[in-house]
Amino acid sequence: MTVGHLCFYMHFTPPKRMASCPAVYENFGNLRIAEDVPSRQNSVWSNKTLLITLALCITALVVILSVGGVAYHQINEDFQEMEEQINMINLTLMMLSWDLYSLKGNMSSSCPVLWHMNKGKCFFFSYKKRTWSSAEKSCLNEKANLAVINTQETQRFLSRFRLKLNFWIGLRYNDSNWKWTDGSSLHTSETYWQPGQPSHLLKNNYCVYMSPESNGSLWAVAKCDEHKHWVCEKLAA
Repeated sequence: MTVGHLCFYMHFTPPKRMASCPAVYENFGNLRIAEDVPSRQNSVWSNKTLLITLALCITALVVILSVGGVAYHQINEDFQEMEEQINMINLTLMMLSWDLYSLKGNMSSSCPVLWHMNKGKCFFFSYKKRTWSSAEKSCLNEKANLAVINTQETQRFLSRFRLKLNFWIGLRYNDSNWKWTDGSSLHTSETYWQPGQPSHLLKNNYCVYMSPESNGSLWAVAKCDEHKHWVCEKLAA
């Protein structure tokens, strides 16, 4: 039976049965709505898939950048360490050449092996890095102290090493005073500070190191717990 016949039949039915005809049209309306639901769900799933894909791409990019950053940092550290080792080799070769030159006139050395004489004193340039206090202890173990620079001759001798290396010397700022490791005070007439050094905002536990400059190594300050090379000094035997 067709829809047309159904409606014609319902026209002649008793009034209480005519209520079923609107229900038929309501069912047809629900059918059309049901047909639209899958297409909307497909659209929602497509958007979710796009968002998930985008999130995965961003995550992958972040991981790649992080790994690349770590690799660059490691390469940079390795390069700096290699550069330092080369500088130390150059320093050793320079010191050995000076020792050979001095031995031409005097075949006996008054300084231990790897120590270098200058004006009756022996100096040792470290290959390692330590804090200022640890460096001083290392010097004490050799019956020496971190280098005291109270003459222009000593400053000139140590300034010959115009390498990219920083060395602790025996000067420390504590209790608002500058003191050398031998207990003497700093004489302002014998100072060799870099421009702008030392800072007027110094606090306790700041120590002095020699830093390479175009006109020789000059003094600068740093926190004593930083790790640097160091120079020991003691009297020749």
